[in-house]
Amino acid sequence: MTAFKCCMLFLSLGLAVNTGTEAAINGGESSTDFAALCAMINLADREITVAEVPTAIDSIAQTIAAINMPLAGSALEDRVDETKAINQLEEPAATKAKGLEEHWNFLQKGRAALKAEDRTKYSVWKADPKQENRRQAAALLAKEAATLFAEATRQRQLLTAAPINDALKTALYGESKQPSGVKAATATRENECGPTGGAGGAAAGASLMLDALCVCGKHSSEGSGEKNCGKDWASAPYNTAWTPNEDSTALVTGIINKCHLKTKPKTITRAAVEAATNSFMLRLGEPRGDNKNLCLMLGAINVAGETGYTRQHNGGAGPCLQYKPAYFTGEEASLPWLVQLNAAVSKLEAANAANRRLKEIDGQLKTLNTSLTSLLHTTGPRSATPLATSDSSHNPKQCDTYTSNQTCTANNCKWEGTEETKEECKPKDEE
Repeated sequence: MTAFKCCMLFLSLGLAVNTGTEAAINGGESSTDFAALCAMINLADREITVAEVPTAIDSIAQTIAAINMPLAGSALEDRVDETKAINQLEEPAATKAKGLEEHWNFLQKGRAALKAEDRTKYSVWKADPKQENRRQAAALLAKEAATLFAEATRQRQLLTAAPINDALKTALYGESKQPSGVKAATATRENECGPTGGAGGAAAGASLMLDALCVCGKHSSEGSGEKNCGKDWASAPYNTAWTPNEDSTALVTGIINKCHLKTKPKTITRAAVEAATNSFMLRLGEPRGDNKNLCLMLGAINVAGETGYTRQHNGGAGPCLQYKPAYFTGEEASLPWLVQLNAAVSKLEAANAANRRLKEIDGQLKTLNTSLTSLLHTTGPRSATPLATSDSSHNPKQCDTYTSNQTCTANNCKWEGTEETKEECKPKDEE
Protein backbone atom coordinates (compact mmCIF):
# COMPACT_ATOMS: atom_id res chain seq x y z
CA MET A 1 0.00 0.00 0.00
CA THR A 2 1.50 3.33 -1.06
CA ALA A 3 1.34 6.45 1.07
CA PHE A 4 -1.12 8.01 -1.36
CA LYS A 5 -3.48 5.08 -0.98
CA CYS A 6 -3.06 5.31 2.78
CA CYS A 7 -4.25 8.90 2.61
CA MET A 8 -7.36 7.76 0.79
CA LEU A 9 -7.90 5.03 3.37
CA PHE A 10 -7.76 7.40 6.31
CA LEU A 11 -10.25 9.69 4.62
CA SER A 12 -12.67 6.88 3.85
CA LEU A 13 -12.52 5.58 7.41
CA GLY A 14 -13.10 9.03 8.81
CA LEU A 15 -10.24 8.74 11.29
CA ALA A 16 -9.56 11.72 13.51
CA VAL A 17 -6.34 13.56 12.70
CA ASN A 18 -4.46 16.50 14.13
CA THR A 19 -5.32 19.38 11.83
CA GLY A 20 -3.43 21.91 13.89
CA THR A 21 -6.10 24.61 14.00
CA GLU A 22 -4.69 26.15 17.18
CA ALA A 23 -2.22 28.96 16.63
CA ALA A 24 0.64 28.32 19.06
CA ILE A 25 2.48 25.13 19.91
CA ASN A 26 1.13 23.87 23.24
CA GLY A 27 3.47 20.91 23.50
CA GLY A 28 3.59 17.42 22.06
CA GLU A 29 1.62 18.13 18.88
CA SER A 30 4.08 15.99 16.89
CA SER A 31 4.96 13.47 19.59
CA THR A 32 3.37 10.57 17.70
CA ASP A 33 5.22 11.45 14.50
CA PHE A 34 8.42 11.80 16.51
CA ALA A 35 7.87 8.35 18.00
CA ALA A 36 7.66 6.88 14.48
CA LEU A 37 10.94 8.57 13.57
CA CYS A 38 12.49 7.45 16.86
CA ALA A 39 11.78 3.82 16.07
CA MET A 40 13.94 4.23 12.98
CA ILE A 41 16.58 6.32 14.77
CA ASN A 42 16.97 3.73 17.52
CA LEU A 43 17.57 1.05 14.91
CA ALA A 44 20.21 3.11 13.09
CA ASP A 45 21.98 4.44 16.18
CA ARG A 46 24.23 1.49 17.00
CA GLU A 47 27.68 0.04 16.36
CA ILE A 48 27.63 -3.46 14.92
CA THR A 49 30.41 -5.96 15.59
CA VAL A 50 30.91 -9.08 13.51
CA ALA A 51 32.98 -11.97 14.84
CA GLU A 52 33.84 -15.18 13.05
CA VAL A 53 32.47 -18.30 14.71
CA PRO A 54 35.21 -20.56 16.13
CA THR A 55 36.11 -23.35 13.69
CA ALA A 56 39.03 -25.62 12.89
CA ILE A 57 38.89 -24.80 9.18
CA ASP A 58 42.48 -23.56 8.91
CA SER A 59 44.10 -26.36 10.88
CA ILE A 60 42.19 -29.10 9.10
CA ALA A 61 42.83 -27.56 5.67
CA GLN A 62 46.53 -27.37 6.49
CA THR A 63 46.61 -31.02 7.55
CA ILE A 64 44.88 -32.21 4.37
CA ALA A 65 47.02 -30.00 2.13
CA ALA A 66 50.21 -31.18 3.83
CA ILE A 67 49.22 -34.83 3.34
CA ASN A 68 48.35 -34.27 -0.31
CA MET A 69 51.66 -32.70 -1.29
CA PRO A 70 53.90 -35.71 -0.54
CA LEU A 71 51.35 -37.94 -2.25
CA ALA A 72 51.46 -35.73 -5.34
CA GLY A 73 55.25 -35.74 -5.37
CA SER A 74 57.88 -33.03 -5.27
CA ALA A 75 56.64 -31.51 -8.54
CA LEU A 76 53.66 -29.92 -6.76
CA GLU A 77 55.53 -28.93 -3.62
CA ASP A 78 58.25 -27.17 -5.62
CA ARG A 79 55.67 -25.00 -7.40
CA VAL A 80 54.34 -23.43 -4.20
CA ASP A 81 55.93 -20.53 -2.32
CA GLU A 82 54.30 -20.29 1.10
CA THR A 83 55.61 -16.75 1.70
CA LYS A 84 54.12 -14.83 -1.23
CA ALA A 85 50.74 -14.17 -2.80
CA ILE A 86 50.56 -15.67 -6.25
CA ASN A 87 50.47 -12.25 -7.91
CA GLN A 88 53.72 -11.32 -6.15
CA LEU A 89 55.76 -14.15 -7.67
CA GLU A 90 58.62 -13.39 -10.03
CA GLU A 91 60.01 -15.60 -12.77
CA PRO A 92 60.56 -18.49 -12.94
CA ALA A 93 58.30 -19.04 -9.91
CA ALA A 94 55.37 -17.26 -11.58
CA THR A 95 55.40 -19.62 -14.55
CA LYS A 96 55.73 -22.69 -12.31
CA ALA A 97 52.70 -21.58 -10.28
CA LYS A 98 50.36 -21.17 -13.26
CA GLY A 99 47.23 -23.25 -12.85
CA LEU A 100 47.35 -23.14 -9.06
CA GLU A 101 45.61 -19.78 -8.66
CA GLU A 102 42.25 -21.07 -7.44
CA HIS A 103 43.70 -23.04 -4.53
CA TRP A 104 46.91 -21.10 -3.86
CA ASN A 105 46.06 -20.28 -0.23
CA PHE A 106 45.21 -23.90 0.47
CA LEU A 107 48.47 -25.14 -1.05
CA GLN A 108 50.45 -22.51 0.84
CA LYS A 109 49.15 -23.90 4.11
CA GLY A 110 50.31 -27.37 3.16
CA ARG A 111 53.71 -26.12 2.05
CA ALA A 112 54.17 -24.23 5.32
CA ALA A 113 53.42 -27.37 7.32
CA LEU A 114 55.91 -29.38 5.30
CA LYS A 115 58.64 -26.86 6.07
CA ALA A 116 57.93 -26.93 9.78
CA GLU A 117 59.80 -29.04 12.30
CA ASP A 118 57.14 -31.75 12.28
CA ARG A 119 57.41 -32.34 8.54
CA THR A 120 58.02 -36.05 9.11
CA LYS A 121 54.48 -36.72 10.29
CA TYR A 122 53.26 -35.65 6.84
CA SER A 123 56.07 -36.83 4.57
CA VAL A 124 55.90 -40.34 5.99
CA TRP A 125 52.84 -40.79 3.78
CA LYS A 126 54.83 -40.18 0.60
CA ALA A 127 55.11 -43.88 -0.15
CA ASP A 128 51.50 -44.63 0.81
CA PRO A 129 49.04 -45.65 -0.34
CA LYS A 130 50.73 -48.21 -2.52
CA GLN A 131 47.63 -48.83 -4.62
CA GLU A 132 47.12 -46.21 -7.32
CA ASN A 133 43.34 -46.16 -6.83
CA ARG A 134 43.80 -45.21 -3.18
CA ARG A 135 46.31 -42.54 -4.12
CA GLN A 136 43.79 -41.10 -6.57
CA ALA A 137 41.05 -41.26 -3.94
CA ALA A 138 43.26 -39.30 -1.55
CA ALA A 139 43.87 -36.69 -4.24
CA LEU A 140 40.12 -36.32 -4.82
CA LEU A 141 39.53 -35.79 -1.11
CA ALA A 142 42.23 -33.12 -1.06
CA LYS A 143 40.70 -31.40 -4.07
CA GLU A 144 37.31 -31.32 -2.37
CA ALA A 145 38.94 -29.88 0.75
CA ALA A 146 40.67 -27.20 -1.35
CA THR A 147 37.33 -26.21 -2.88
CA LEU A 148 35.75 -25.93 0.57
CA PHE A 149 38.66 -23.87 1.86
CA ALA A 150 38.32 -21.49 -1.11
CA GLU A 151 34.64 -21.07 -0.29
CA ALA A 152 35.51 -20.41 3.36
CA THR A 153 37.86 -17.64 2.22
CA ARG A 154 35.03 -16.03 0.24
CA GLN A 155 32.60 -16.33 3.14
CA ARG A 156 35.10 -14.72 5.50
CA GLN A 157 35.17 -11.63 3.30
CA LEU A 158 31.55 -11.03 4.32
CA LEU A 159 32.47 -10.98 8.01
CA THR A 160 33.22 -7.29 8.24
CA ALA A 161 31.27 -4.74 10.24
CA ALA A 162 32.55 -1.63 8.43
CA PRO A 163 30.03 -1.66 5.52
CA ILE A 164 27.18 -2.30 7.95
CA ASN A 165 28.14 0.59 10.23
CA ASP A 166 28.74 2.89 7.26
CA ALA A 167 25.19 2.26 6.06
CA LEU A 168 23.77 2.82 9.55
CA LYS A 169 25.65 6.09 10.02
CA THR A 170 24.59 7.28 6.57
CA ALA A 171 20.96 6.53 7.41
CA LEU A 172 21.27 8.38 10.70
CA TYR A 173 23.41 11.40 9.77
CA GLY A 174 23.59 11.48 5.98
CA GLU A 175 26.71 11.34 3.82
CA SER A 176 28.86 12.99 6.50
CA LYS A 177 28.20 10.05 8.87
CA GLN A 178 28.53 12.36 11.88
CA PRO A 179 26.27 14.69 13.92
CA SER A 180 28.05 17.87 12.84
CA GLY A 181 27.29 17.09 9.20
CA VAL A 182 23.52 17.02 9.61
CA LYS A 183 22.89 20.13 7.52
CA ALA A 184 20.79 21.23 4.58
CA ALA A 185 22.15 23.17 1.61
CA THR A 186 20.41 26.43 2.54
CA ALA A 187 19.06 28.21 5.60
CA THR A 188 15.54 28.37 4.16
CA ARG A 189 13.53 25.91 6.20
CA GLU A 190 10.42 25.94 4.02
CA ASN A 191 12.48 24.86 0.99
CA GLU A 192 14.58 22.24 2.73
CA CYS A 193 11.84 20.66 4.83
CA GLY A 194 8.85 20.98 2.54
CA PRO A 195 7.84 23.75 0.15
CA THR A 196 4.25 24.67 -0.50
CA GLY A 197 2.49 22.92 -3.34
CA GLY A 198 3.29 19.37 -2.22
CA ALA A 199 6.60 19.05 -4.08
CA GLY A 200 8.43 17.87 -0.98
CA GLY A 201 11.41 19.37 0.79
CA ALA A 202 14.78 19.37 -0.92
CA ALA A 203 16.46 17.80 2.13
CA ALA A 204 13.54 15.74 3.45
CA GLY A 205 14.58 12.09 3.58
CA ALA A 206 18.32 12.75 3.30
CA SER A 207 18.90 11.49 6.84
CA LEU A 208 16.86 10.51 9.85
CA MET A 209 18.29 13.30 11.98
CA LEU A 210 17.64 16.02 9.40
CA ASP A 211 14.03 14.84 9.22
CA ALA A 212 13.86 14.94 13.02
CA LEU A 213 15.21 18.50 12.99
CA CYS A 214 12.56 19.57 10.49
CA VAL A 215 9.85 18.27 12.82
CA CYS A 216 11.33 19.05 16.23
CA GLY A 217 13.67 21.97 15.63
CA LYS A 218 12.51 25.30 17.08
CA HIS A 219 11.88 28.23 14.74
CA SER A 220 12.95 31.64 16.00
CA SER A 221 9.46 33.08 15.47
CA GLU A 222 7.70 30.37 17.50
CA GLY A 223 7.90 31.06 21.22
CA SER A 224 7.20 27.48 22.29
CA GLY A 225 8.40 25.72 19.15
CA GLU A 226 10.85 23.55 21.06
CA LYS A 227 7.90 21.66 22.56
CA ASN A 228 6.47 20.39 19.29
CA CYS A 229 7.86 16.87 19.82
CA GLY A 230 7.42 16.81 23.59
CA LYS A 231 6.05 18.97 26.38
CA ASP A 232 9.22 18.50 28.43
CA TRP A 233 11.56 19.89 25.76
CA ALA A 234 11.70 23.39 27.25
CA SER A 235 15.41 23.49 28.16
CA ALA A 236 18.65 23.53 26.16
CA PRO A 237 19.53 22.40 23.58
CA TYR A 238 15.92 22.21 22.37
CA ASN A 239 15.02 25.85 23.06
CA THR A 240 17.68 27.13 20.66
CA ALA A 241 16.41 28.13 17.22
CA TRP A 242 17.46 25.73 14.47
CA THR A 243 19.04 26.98 11.23
CA PRO A 244 19.06 24.21 8.58
CA ASN A 245 22.52 24.86 7.11
CA GLU A 246 24.40 25.29 10.41
CA ASP A 247 26.12 22.82 12.72
CA SER A 248 23.47 21.51 15.11
CA THR A 249 25.46 18.81 16.89
CA ALA A 250 24.05 19.61 20.33
CA LEU A 251 20.46 19.48 19.10
CA VAL A 252 21.07 16.32 17.07
CA THR A 253 22.60 14.59 20.08
CA GLY A 254 19.79 15.82 22.33
CA ILE A 255 17.11 14.45 20.03
CA ILE A 256 18.86 11.07 19.89
CA ASN A 257 18.93 11.05 23.69
CA LYS A 258 15.19 11.66 23.72
CA CYS A 259 14.78 8.69 21.39
CA HIS A 260 16.80 6.54 23.77
CA LEU A 261 14.14 7.13 26.42
CA LYS A 262 11.93 4.96 24.24
CA THR A 263 12.48 1.23 23.72
CA LYS A 264 15.68 0.56 21.79
CA PRO A 265 16.06 -2.92 20.26
CA LYS A 266 19.15 -4.85 21.31
CA THR A 267 19.97 -5.60 17.71
CA ILE A 268 18.79 -4.69 14.23
CA THR A 269 16.84 -7.28 12.28
CA ARG A 270 14.78 -7.40 9.10
CA ALA A 271 11.62 -7.91 11.15
CA ALA A 272 12.38 -4.90 13.35
CA VAL A 273 13.00 -2.64 10.35
CA GLU A 274 9.83 -3.81 8.63
CA ALA A 275 7.75 -3.24 11.75
CA ALA A 276 9.17 0.26 12.23
CA THR A 277 8.67 1.01 8.53
CA ASN A 278 5.03 -0.02 8.68
CA SER A 279 4.39 2.30 11.64
CA PHE A 280 6.23 5.10 9.86
CA MET A 281 4.17 4.63 6.69
CA LEU A 282 0.96 4.79 8.69
CA ARG A 283 2.00 8.21 9.98
CA LEU A 284 2.80 9.38 6.45
CA GLY A 285 -0.56 8.13 5.27
CA GLU A 286 -2.46 10.28 7.74
CA PRO A 287 -4.04 13.25 5.90
CA ARG A 288 -3.11 16.64 7.37
CA GLY A 289 -4.46 20.15 7.27
CA ASP A 290 -8.02 21.44 7.50
CA ASN A 291 -8.68 20.28 3.96
CA LYS A 292 -7.16 16.88 4.70
CA ASN A 293 -5.22 16.99 1.46
CA LEU A 294 -1.65 17.07 2.79
CA CYS A 295 0.04 13.69 2.55
CA LEU A 296 3.58 12.31 2.94
CA MET A 297 4.00 14.66 5.86
CA LEU A 298 5.21 14.63 9.46
CA GLY A 299 4.86 17.38 12.03
CA ALA A 300 2.37 20.09 12.90
CA ILE A 301 0.66 22.33 10.35
CA ASN A 302 -1.78 25.19 10.91
CA VAL A 303 -5.18 25.25 9.15
CA ALA A 304 -4.79 24.32 5.46
CA GLY A 305 -0.98 24.51 5.43
CA GLU A 306 -0.98 26.96 2.57
CA THR A 307 2.08 28.88 3.79
CA GLY A 308 4.48 25.98 4.15
CA TYR A 309 6.67 24.09 6.57
CA THR A 310 8.29 26.78 8.68
CA ARG A 311 7.76 29.59 11.19
CA GLN A 312 5.34 29.60 14.04
CA HIS A 313 2.26 27.41 14.15
CA ASN A 314 -0.13 29.90 12.58
CA GLY A 315 -0.97 31.50 9.26
CA GLY A 316 -1.05 28.16 7.46
CA ALA A 317 2.46 27.15 8.50
CA GLY A 318 4.13 24.96 11.10
CA PRO A 319 7.20 22.92 12.09
CA CYS A 320 6.96 19.92 9.80
CA LEU A 321 8.31 18.27 6.67
CA GLN A 322 6.94 16.73 3.51
CA TYR A 323 8.63 14.08 1.39
CA LYS A 324 8.90 14.11 -2.38
CA PRO A 325 6.24 11.90 -4.01
CA ALA A 326 8.94 10.30 -6.19
CA TYR A 327 10.22 8.42 -3.14
CA PHE A 328 6.97 6.45 -3.01
CA THR A 329 6.21 5.61 -6.63
CA GLY A 330 7.76 2.12 -6.66
CA GLU A 331 6.88 -1.04 -4.79
CA GLU A 332 9.29 -0.07 -2.01
CA ALA A 333 9.82 3.42 -0.62
CA SER A 334 13.14 4.86 -1.79
CA LEU A 335 13.77 7.39 0.97
CA PRO A 336 17.59 7.66 1.13
CA TRP A 337 17.81 6.87 4.83
CA LEU A 338 15.42 3.92 4.49
CA VAL A 339 17.48 2.51 1.61
CA GLN A 340 20.60 2.72 3.78
CA LEU A 341 18.86 1.11 6.74
CA ASN A 342 17.73 -1.82 4.62
CA ALA A 343 21.21 -2.11 3.10
CA ALA A 344 22.70 -2.39 6.60
CA VAL A 345 20.29 -5.20 7.45
CA SER A 346 21.12 -7.03 4.21
CA LYS A 347 24.84 -6.84 4.94
CA LEU A 348 24.32 -8.07 8.50
CA GLU A 349 22.18 -10.94 7.24
CA ALA A 350 24.93 -11.84 4.76
CA ALA A 351 27.50 -11.90 7.58
CA ASN A 352 25.28 -14.13 9.71
CA ALA A 353 24.71 -16.46 6.75
CA ALA A 354 28.47 -16.57 6.14
CA ASN A 355 29.07 -17.69 9.72
CA ARG A 356 26.46 -20.42 9.36
CA ARG A 357 28.12 -21.61 6.17
CA LEU A 358 31.55 -21.60 7.85
CA LYS A 359 30.20 -23.95 10.51
CA GLU A 360 28.96 -26.24 7.75
CA ILE A 361 32.32 -26.11 5.97
CA ASP A 362 34.04 -26.91 9.26
CA GLY A 363 31.94 -30.06 9.59
CA GLN A 364 32.56 -31.06 5.98
CA LEU A 365 36.32 -30.65 6.35
CA LYS A 366 36.32 -32.73 9.53
CA THR A 367 34.54 -35.50 7.64
CA LEU A 368 37.05 -35.31 4.79
CA ASN A 369 39.94 -35.40 7.24
CA THR A 370 38.53 -38.51 8.90
CA SER A 371 38.01 -40.17 5.52
CA LEU A 372 41.52 -39.33 4.37
CA THR A 373 43.07 -40.54 7.61
CA SER A 374 41.15 -43.81 7.43
CA LEU A 375 42.09 -44.29 3.79
CA LEU A 376 45.79 -43.90 4.45
CA HIS A 377 45.80 -45.98 7.63
CA THR A 378 44.27 -49.00 5.89
CA THR A 379 46.63 -49.26 2.91
CA GLY A 380 48.91 -51.92 4.31
CA PRO A 381 50.66 -53.30 7.34
CA ARG A 382 53.32 -50.59 7.49
CA SER A 383 52.43 -48.12 10.20
CA ALA A 384 52.90 -44.39 10.13
CA THR A 385 52.79 -41.44 12.47
CA PRO A 386 49.13 -40.45 13.04
CA LEU A 387 47.84 -37.31 11.36
CA ALA A 388 47.08 -34.10 13.17
CA THR A 389 43.35 -33.50 13.50
CA SER A 390 41.14 -30.68 14.70
CA ASP A 391 40.39 -32.51 17.94
CA SER A 392 43.03 -34.13 20.11
CA SER A 393 40.51 -36.53 21.64
CA HIS A 394 39.86 -39.81 19.87
CA ASN A 395 36.72 -40.62 17.95
CA PRO A 396 35.27 -43.92 19.27
CA LYS A 397 33.76 -44.72 15.90
CA GLN A 398 37.19 -44.38 14.28
CA CYS A 399 39.19 -46.72 16.58
CA ASP A 400 38.21 -49.82 14.64
CA THR A 401 39.82 -48.38 11.49
CA TYR A 402 43.34 -48.61 12.95
CA THR A 403 45.09 -51.85 12.03
CA SER A 404 48.29 -51.69 14.05
CA ASN A 405 49.17 -51.38 17.71
CA GLN A 406 51.18 -48.22 17.06
CA THR A 407 48.46 -46.27 15.22
CA CYS A 408 45.79 -47.52 17.61
CA THR A 409 47.48 -46.39 20.80
CA ALA A 410 48.77 -43.18 19.22
CA ASN A 411 45.15 -42.18 18.53
CA ASN A 412 44.11 -42.70 22.14
CA CYS A 413 42.52 -46.09 21.51
CA LYS A 414 43.08 -49.47 23.19
CA TRP A 415 44.86 -52.33 21.36
CA GLU A 416 43.36 -55.73 22.22
CA GLY A 417 46.07 -58.37 21.81
CA THR A 418 49.79 -58.99 21.81
CA GLU A 419 50.64 -58.96 18.12
CA GLU A 420 51.35 -55.81 16.16
CA THR A 421 48.83 -56.18 13.30
CA LYS A 422 46.54 -59.16 13.90
CA GLU A 423 44.43 -58.01 16.83
CA GLU A 424 41.64 -55.43 17.34
CA CYS A 425 41.61 -51.71 18.13
CA LYS A 426 38.83 -50.47 20.45
CA PRO A 427 37.90 -47.26 22.31
CA LYS A 428 39.53 -47.04 25.74
CA ASP A 429 36.20 -46.73 27.51
CA GLU A 430 34.89 -49.93 25.92
CA GLU A 431 35.23 -53.05 28.06
